[in-house]
Amino acid sequence: MTDLIYTHSTVRVPGEPGHFLINPYGFRWEEITASSLVKIDIDGNKVGPSPHRVNPAGWAFLTGTPAEIREVARRYGIYYKKAPLGDVDHTFLTSLVDQSGTLRVQYMGARFKPEEVLRDLQSLSGTARAR
Repeated sequence: MTDLIYTHSTVRVPGEPGHFLINPYGFRWEEITASSLVKIDIDGNKVGPSPHRVNPAGWAFLTGTPAEIREVARRYGIYYKKAPLGDVDHTFLTSLVDQSGTLRVQYMGARFKPEEVLRDLQSLSGTARAR
């Protein structure tokens, strides 16, 4: 079930077309700092020095073929639209998907409680604790 919680976050670098910042591979969210972010190009290659690794598979998901992107959006109910400056606007949706690709739970926005996500993960994995 651990593959359900590993994720990435990217942001376009202002004033640097085609450059993005991504969290380093293997870091937990509480370990990430502004200085640990890794600058990458549109192909997921590191730009400039960084002691940290990048997960190419995570970036490839973001930059899949148009057909792959449409399929993921259709399958999981994700809205996206290319913005005028080249970045992509999309829903702020956190999803729990099991290893077979079945959508189990979705949280809309940034106001969900971590305890709720943990409870749902434990329930899906069969490790829910008795109260």
